Amino acid sequence: MDLLYGNLSSFITDEILFKYDKILPCGHLTLFRNNDMMNSSYRLQGLNLPSYKEAFSSDKPFTFDEWGGVTRIFRVHPINQYADAIMADISWYSFKFKHTMGYANYKKECFVWNNGRLFQLYEKNKSLETKEFPYIHLQKRKMKVNYSVPLYLTTTIVITPHGFETLNTSDILNRSFLSIDIQNNMREFLSFYFRLTKRGIKKLHKKLPRNILGGKKSSNLLKESP
Repeated sequence: MDLLYGNLSSFITDEILFKYDKILPCGHLTLFRNNDMMNSSYRLQGLNLPSYKEAFSSDKPFTFDEWGGVTRIFRVHPINQYADAIMADISWYSFKFKHTMGYANYKKECFVWNNGRLFQLYEKNKSLETKEFPYIHLQKRKMKVNYSVPLYLTTTIVITPHGFETLNTSDILNRSFLSIDIQNNMREFLSFYFRLTKRGIKKLHKKLPRNILGGKKSSNLLKESP
């Protein structure tokens, strides 16, 4: 599980729920109206777009549940989509938190979950400011938990690139939360980029022609390369 939810109802209002058949654009959280039309909507097709049969029967990634499939297919059918990117979707290419959905990043920032609400806490022009999000997506990260207080006493969770810290406080405007000391956490920093490099090498290995890897002859290269 790489999601931590805030107050979803503040962002996905009753008005949005009544108006749209598909809510939110990304596969990590998408809502579909529960009726016969939407329950069978995966069978719809679009010109030059993948069909569900193609996606379901292939081992290749189609991202069929989001932008690579139904998001585009639904655009050519009378299906209302609420596609605003309202979440904090965090890049897994950077150790420090960086948004992938166009929101501003800051030199000093973290996220704070407090009594069911999720905030980005950041320093701007030497003042502390917050921005609320419905949820945060922390894909492909190994997040450790520092139990300062037991979970049943936890009112606040500070989320940094190093992991989670449980606290019993309502004071989220705390500058100490913004301290990301890479020197004292060099092991986590290096481990992150080691995993990233390892993943990149593995991905490159899959793309290399098989004859380079000591496999099949080059005559089959054009047939087998994507």
